[in-house]
Amino acid sequence: MDQDVSLRSVVASLESQIAYHREQEALQAEREAFHHDQRTTHAAELDQLTRSLDALRSATRTAVELAARTLPAEATEPPADKKVSRLTIHKAVVRILNQQGAGAVFGPKGIAADVNRSFGDQLKKPVTERQASVVLRWFARRGQIVRLQKGRPFSEARYTWPAAPEEMPA
Repeated sequence: MDQDVSLRSVVASLESQIAYHREQEALQAEREAFHHDQRTTHAAELDQLTRSLDALRSATRTAVELAARTLPAEATEPPADKKVSRLTIHKAVVRILNQQGAGAVFGPKGIAADVNRSFGDQLKKPVTERQASVVLRWFARRGQIVRLQKGRPFSEARYTWPAAPEEMPA
Protein backbone atom coordinates (compact mmCIF):
# COMPACT_ATOMS: atom_id res chain seq x y z
CA MET A 1 0.00 0.00 0.00
CA ASP A 2 1.01 3.51 -0.69
CA GLN A 3 1.92 5.33 2.51
CA ASP A 4 1.97 8.74 0.87
CA VAL A 5 -1.77 8.90 0.64
CA SER A 6 -3.03 11.93 2.40
CA LEU A 7 -5.77 11.90 4.89
CA ARG A 8 -7.71 14.35 2.81
CA SER A 9 -7.71 12.14 -0.23
CA VAL A 10 -8.86 9.17 1.87
CA VAL A 11 -11.69 11.20 3.39
CA ALA A 12 -12.68 12.52 -0.05
CA SER A 13 -12.67 9.03 -1.49
CA LEU A 14 -14.76 7.66 1.36
CA GLU A 15 -17.23 10.54 1.12
CA SER A 16 -17.66 10.03 -2.62
CA GLN A 17 -18.25 6.31 -2.10
CA ILE A 18 -20.79 7.07 0.65
CA ALA A 19 -22.60 9.53 -1.60
CA TYR A 20 -22.65 6.99 -4.45
CA HIS A 21 -24.02 4.23 -2.24
CA ARG A 22 -26.66 6.57 -0.72
CA GLU A 23 -27.89 7.41 -4.23
CA GLN A 24 -27.94 3.72 -5.15
CA GLU A 25 -29.81 2.84 -1.96
CA ALA A 26 -32.41 5.55 -2.64
CA LEU A 27 -32.69 4.45 -6.28
CA GLN A 28 -33.07 0.79 -5.32
CA ALA A 29 -35.66 1.73 -2.65
CA GLU A 30 -37.69 3.53 -5.36
CA ARG A 31 -37.34 0.53 -7.65
CA GLU A 32 -38.27 -1.78 -4.80
CA ALA A 33 -41.50 0.17 -4.17
CA PHE A 34 -42.26 0.23 -7.91
CA HIS A 35 -41.52 -3.49 -8.28
CA HIS A 36 -43.54 -4.28 -5.16
CA ASP A 37 -46.56 -2.50 -6.73
CA GLN A 38 -45.92 -4.30 -10.02
CA ARG A 39 -45.60 -7.63 -8.22
CA THR A 40 -48.91 -7.03 -6.38
CA THR A 41 -50.67 -6.13 -9.65
CA HIS A 42 -49.30 -9.19 -11.46
CA ALA A 43 -50.13 -11.49 -8.54
CA ALA A 44 -53.76 -10.30 -8.58
CA GLU A 45 -54.00 -10.78 -12.38
CA LEU A 46 -52.40 -14.23 -12.09
CA ASP A 47 -54.90 -15.25 -9.42
CA GLN A 48 -57.89 -14.05 -11.47
CA LEU A 49 -56.67 -15.72 -14.67
CA THR A 50 -55.91 -18.99 -12.86
CA ARG A 51 -59.41 -19.09 -11.34
CA SER A 52 -60.96 -18.36 -14.77
CA LEU A 53 -58.93 -21.10 -16.44
CA ASP A 54 -59.87 -23.61 -13.73
CA ALA A 55 -63.56 -22.70 -14.07
CA LEU A 56 -63.33 -23.05 -17.86
CA ARG A 57 -61.68 -26.46 -17.58
CA SER A 58 -64.30 -27.61 -15.09
CA ALA A 59 -67.18 -26.38 -17.26
CA THR A 60 -65.64 -28.01 -20.34
CA ARG A 61 -65.21 -31.30 -18.50
CA THR A 62 -68.85 -31.17 -17.35
CA ALA A 63 -70.10 -30.29 -20.85
CA VAL A 64 -68.15 -33.17 -22.39
CA GLU A 65 -69.57 -35.59 -19.81
CA LEU A 66 -73.11 -34.34 -20.46
CA ALA A 67 -72.68 -34.57 -24.22
CA ALA A 68 -71.44 -38.14 -23.92
CA ARG A 69 -74.62 -39.27 -22.16
CA THR A 70 -77.21 -41.12 -24.24
CA LEU A 71 -80.94 -40.70 -24.04
CA PRO A 72 -83.10 -43.52 -22.73
CA ALA A 73 -84.55 -45.73 -25.46
CA GLU A 74 -88.16 -44.65 -24.87
CA ALA A 75 -87.28 -40.96 -25.18
CA THR A 76 -85.73 -41.41 -28.66
CA GLU A 77 -88.75 -43.21 -30.12
CA PRO A 78 -91.95 -41.26 -30.77
CA PRO A 79 -94.98 -42.45 -28.78
CA ALA A 80 -97.08 -45.08 -30.56
CA ASP A 81 -100.23 -42.93 -30.60
CA LYS A 82 -98.47 -39.95 -32.20
CA LYS A 83 -97.36 -40.51 -35.77
CA VAL A 84 -94.30 -38.75 -37.11
CA SER A 85 -95.64 -38.79 -40.66
CA ARG A 86 -98.05 -36.10 -41.79
CA LEU A 87 -101.74 -36.98 -41.81
CA THR A 88 -103.08 -37.26 -45.35
CA ILE A 89 -106.68 -36.88 -46.50
CA HIS A 90 -106.77 -40.59 -47.34
CA LYS A 91 -105.66 -41.60 -43.81
CA ALA A 92 -108.08 -39.15 -42.20
CA VAL A 93 -111.02 -40.55 -44.24
CA VAL A 94 -109.99 -44.11 -43.33
CA ARG A 95 -110.03 -43.21 -39.63
CA ILE A 96 -113.51 -41.67 -39.93
CA LEU A 97 -114.82 -44.65 -41.92
CA ASN A 98 -113.46 -47.08 -39.32
CA GLN A 99 -115.54 -45.22 -36.71
CA GLN A 100 -118.74 -45.75 -38.78
CA GLY A 101 -120.77 -48.76 -37.68
CA ALA A 102 -122.07 -51.59 -39.89
CA GLY A 103 -125.01 -50.53 -42.00
CA ALA A 104 -124.18 -46.83 -41.72
CA VAL A 105 -124.89 -44.78 -44.81
CA PHE A 106 -122.54 -41.91 -45.51
CA GLY A 107 -121.65 -39.43 -48.21
CA PRO A 108 -118.83 -37.03 -49.05
CA LYS A 109 -120.45 -34.04 -47.25
CA GLY A 110 -120.69 -35.87 -43.92
CA ILE A 111 -117.24 -37.46 -44.27
CA ALA A 112 -115.62 -34.09 -45.15
CA ALA A 113 -117.33 -32.46 -42.16
CA ASP A 114 -116.22 -35.27 -39.81
CA VAL A 115 -112.62 -35.14 -41.09
CA ASN A 116 -112.46 -31.37 -40.67
CA ARG A 117 -113.95 -31.57 -37.17
CA SER A 118 -111.70 -34.41 -36.00
CA PHE A 119 -108.43 -33.72 -37.85
CA GLY A 120 -108.65 -30.11 -39.06
CA ASP A 121 -105.68 -29.02 -36.93
CA GLN A 122 -103.48 -31.80 -38.39
CA LEU A 123 -104.22 -31.04 -42.04
CA LYS A 124 -102.78 -28.18 -44.07
CA LYS A 125 -106.19 -27.16 -45.45
CA PRO A 126 -109.75 -28.22 -44.69
CA VAL A 127 -110.95 -31.21 -46.70
CA THR A 128 -113.48 -30.30 -49.39
CA GLU A 129 -116.50 -32.41 -50.31
CA ARG A 130 -114.90 -33.00 -53.71
CA GLN A 131 -111.74 -34.43 -52.11
CA ALA A 132 -113.79 -36.68 -49.83
CA SER A 133 -115.82 -37.82 -52.85
CA VAL A 134 -112.65 -38.80 -54.74
CA VAL A 135 -111.43 -40.90 -51.80
CA LEU A 136 -114.84 -42.58 -51.38
CA ARG A 137 -115.03 -43.40 -55.12
CA TRP A 138 -111.56 -44.92 -54.92
CA PHE A 139 -112.58 -47.13 -51.97
CA ALA A 140 -115.75 -48.18 -53.86
CA ARG A 141 -113.73 -49.19 -56.95
CA ARG A 142 -111.47 -51.30 -54.73
CA GLY A 143 -114.52 -52.98 -53.15
CA GLN A 144 -113.85 -51.72 -49.63
CA ILE A 145 -117.19 -49.86 -49.49
CA VAL A 146 -120.38 -50.16 -51.55
CA ARG A 147 -121.93 -47.29 -53.52
CA LEU A 148 -125.68 -47.19 -52.95
CA GLN A 149 -126.51 -44.15 -55.06
CA LYS A 150 -124.52 -42.38 -57.75
CA GLY A 151 -123.97 -38.70 -57.19
CA ARG A 152 -125.97 -36.20 -59.25
CA PRO A 153 -125.59 -32.41 -59.60
CA PHE A 154 -128.00 -31.77 -56.72
CA SER A 155 -127.69 -34.97 -54.67
CA GLU A 156 -124.53 -36.52 -53.36
CA ALA A 157 -123.47 -40.12 -53.76
CA ARG A 158 -124.32 -42.46 -50.89
CA TYR A 159 -122.08 -45.28 -49.65
CA THR A 160 -122.24 -48.02 -47.03
CA TRP A 161 -120.16 -50.87 -45.73
CA PRO A 162 -120.30 -54.26 -47.45
CA ALA A 163 -122.23 -57.08 -45.75
CA ALA A 164 -119.26 -57.96 -43.48
CA PRO A 165 -117.40 -54.70 -42.84
CA GLU A 166 -113.71 -54.98 -41.98
CA GLU A 167 -111.56 -52.26 -40.62
CA MET A 168 -109.64 -50.61 -43.43
CA PRO A 169 -105.88 -50.38 -43.15
CA ALA A 170 -104.66 -46.80 -43.12
